[in-house]
Amino acid sequence: LSGEATIDVFRFAFRRVRFPHSVNTEWFVVDLIQNRAMAGLDVETLRQTLRAALMDGRFDVVQLQQMADEYGTRETQAIVTDAIREVTPTPLRGAV
Repeated sequence: LSGEATIDVFRFAFRRVRFPHSVNTEWFVVDLIQNRAMAGLDVETLRQTLRAALMDGRFDVVQLQQMADEYGTRETQAIVTDAIREVTPTPLRGAV
């Protein structure tokens, strides 16, 4: 269940999220993109950092796109797809 709780003087936010049975790094990237405001990241910094990480080969682009498609919002999917398009010579899926 999602919700908030205060324990002593600390306030905690609990949220229910879908995640794969076998969690991989790429899922955590998608989760970070979706929760960037809570992490204090602006979208442009996130885009630049994601592009740099993809160029360095830190993530499996196919798995990243799959995680975004399955677990991400449309906005998250667009951020991931755009970053992948910018750093890969060939589109991964039906991109024009």
